[in-house]
Amino acid sequence: MPARHVVYVDERLVYTTFSGVVTLDDVVRLIAALRADPSFNSEFAEIVDLSSASDVRLGYEEFKRLEELDPFSDGSKRAFVIPTNPAVYGVTRMYQLIQNDDPTIKIFRTEKEAREWVNSR
Repeated sequence: MPARHVVYVDERLVYTTFSGVVTLDDVVRLIAALRADPSFNSEFAEIVDLSSASDVRLGYEEFKRLEELDPFSDGSKRAFVIPTNPAVYGVTRMYQLIQNDDPTIKIFRTEKEAREWVNSR
């Protein structure tokens, strides 16, 4: 499965993983799954682990569409973990720029760094 999520209610965190080639359909299905999950709360933070993603096939138009579907609240922290893949990093950075360098969206090289930032409320 290219996308999956786990909700950690006690931590107020959604941990999302993507693997392989990430497409718009993958992200839309993930959003639907989150909305259907009774333990999901839009106020939670999210860590998106892209360590196993080989490519992200999303561009400006797809990111603008996803902005309308985003299930998280405006103040939710979103940490993206991208250890080594420069192409995945570049696309994620584009998403961050489209969001006007929103301070609630950060990119990290390690899960540990992402967790520390998310937990620094």
